[in-house]
Amino acid sequence: MPVQAFESDFSRQEIKDFLTYFYIYLIQLFNNAKSLAQPEPFIRMIDSSFILYGYYNNQYFEEGYDDRKSYQQAIQRFSSVGLNAFQPQNINSLLQTIISEVAQNYEQ
Repeated sequence: MPVQAFESDFSRQEIKDFLTYFYIYLIQLFNNAKSLAQPEPFIRMIDSSFILYGYYNNQYFEEGYDDRKSYQQAIQRFSSVGLNAFQPQNINSLLQTIISEVAQNYEQ
């Protein structure tokens, strides 16, 4: 026989009120955390699907385009406001640089 959770302890309205309070608390907590550590503006590209996504003007965005021309125009538009698309780095050379610096610091 299934038992209704908390039925004898809390009314449906009390459970609903608690869940509403908890939800609002989480939203406020997230907004406070977001204001403390705002990410730097960035843009990333998915060339094969003509999609741009990133963070700009205090909000995240994702935009898809139907053709290469409008996609390139959007990239230029973001570049004109100082937001340049991420260019992948050579991971091997980046790791080698980090390892070298750690080794130098360890030796000192």
